[in-house]
Amino acid sequence: MTYRVRLRPQAEKDLLALPAGVRKRLLARIEALADDPRPHESWLLRGRLRAYRRMRVGHYRICYMVDDKARRVRVVEVGHRSRVYDDLGRVS
Repeated sequence: MTYRVRLRPQAEKDLLALPAGVRKRLLARIEALADDPRPHESWLLRGRLRAYRRMRVGHYRICYMVDDKARRVRVVEVGHRSRVYDDLGRVS
C-alpha cells in the first residue's frame, strides 16, 4: 500500500532553491517515502519535535510526519543540516 507524499509550500520552495544535483537526490528519497514511509535510515526526532521523522541525505535532511490513518506523508522541512532543525522548531 502506498502513501500520498505532500510537501509543505515552504519545503517545496527550499527544495527548488537547492543545487540541481542535491535536489535530484532529495526528490528521489522523498518519492521513495510513498512506498516505505519509515525506511531503516529514518529516525524519530526527540523532545518537543518527536512527532517528526528525519532522514539524512549527505549534508541535507528531510523532516516529515507520517499519518497512517490517512496514508499520508507530509514533508515539512528540507534543508542543510546546519539550519533545518532550527527552521523545524518554528513550524511546530
